[in-house]
Amino acid sequence: MNILIFTQYYPFTKDLSPEKTTKAVHYFAREWKKDGHRVIVIHNHIQESNFLLGLNRIIKKEDNSKQILNEPFKSVTDGVESYLLPISRYIPKSNYITKSKVIKQLELIKKILVEKNFNPDVLFCHFPISQLQLIWEFQREYKCDRVVLTFHASDIMYLKRKRKKNVIKKIVDSNFNLAFRSKALKESFEKMANKKLHDSFIVYSGAPLSSWKNDRNTVPIREKCELKLLYVGNLTKQKNIHITIEALYKLKDIYNCEFTFHIIGKGPFEKELFLLSEKLKLERNIYFHGYKTREEVLQFMRDSDVFIMVSSPETFGLVYIEAMGAGCIVVGSKGEGIDGVIVNKENGFLATPHSVSEICEILRDISNMPELEYLDIVSNSMKTAVKYSEHNVAHAYLSEYI
Repeated sequence: MNILIFTQYYPFTKDLSPEKTTKAVHYFAREWKKDGHRVIVIHNHIQESNFLLGLNRIIKKEDNSKQILNEPFKSVTDGVESYLLPISRYIPKSNYITKSKVIKQLELIKKILVEKNFNPDVLFCHFPISQLQLIWEFQREYKCDRVVLTFHASDIMYLKRKRKKNVIKKIVDSNFNLAFRSKALKESFEKMANKKLHDSFIVYSGAPLSSWKNDRNTVPIREKCELKLLYVGNLTKQKNIHITIEALYKLKDIYNCEFTFHIIGKGPFEKELFLLSEKLKLERNIYFHGYKTREEVLQFMRDSDVFIMVSSPETFGLVYIEAMGAGCIVVGSKGEGIDGVIVNKENGFLATPHSVSEICEILRDISNMPELEYLDIVSNSMKTAVKYSEHNVAHAYLSEYI
């Protein structure tokens, strides 16, 4: 099968190489390639025009550090060919692209496909909202058997902010297959469309099975009220680490439970978190580790009882799956991306993100949990993680549409 992938991703790095900019879809492409399919990835890199960037530099009187890509370029990673194709827009922070630019982009894509003798059987489009004009034109030209629009958080946020009801209706009325990166995103789209999408599909991220090599086969016997907790990620306010710290203070103050809480990561909210831990006199319980290597993070996961991240909003954190695979009980957020993967009290716990008392009660219940019940939840958690390995997720994604 010939599989074509469109993606549009704004990287947080100046490195615009295809290896960096197509990372949101690469493991899908890699796994499909391993299964014998032909795969080509096209990154339609929508960027501000040179005119807009120059004007912005004059108005703000500062250098603009954005890198402009003037020519297409190609890379091959894990046997997957990726093409980074620039396309300019003339309205700031808009998804509108002029007709002439759409036609020019389509000609570039057609040239690549002709050279490769590649007639796509299916088109998977990630971050579709910024590429809709191109997708309509492409479908008219090629008439793929299947076109799959896979919505990310940025797509849903744009539709909400701009109130694009006409766009939503056009998408729903089209013959395109719709997929969403989390259950919460699907529900948000359905609410805007005022329609249940019974044929749509959830596409979760996958974790590499290598993450779980040498994982513990049994969970150590724990002393009651002695929890080893872990957080891994950016230290920003939306991650609600401060809510977790307040819940832990309550856990210690009211229930006399002892714990250690290891925080891995850096970010703008780090100072506030450190001051909060000092204010609550939890300096001996909470450890800030900064950045750690991947292997170091996995070892922290193997050594921890609970991984907690009650962030909001949260599309879907791959770190949850890695923690589950390493044998942690995961505490995530109700109504966010992990809700649906975690079934409360079966393979983990779900908490209202900003509820100190609810998070405290969940942690108290885990600390007092009988060992067999604890082992049962950990076992269910690890089985769930295997379902979300990169290969299994990629296979499920493709098989949904063939």
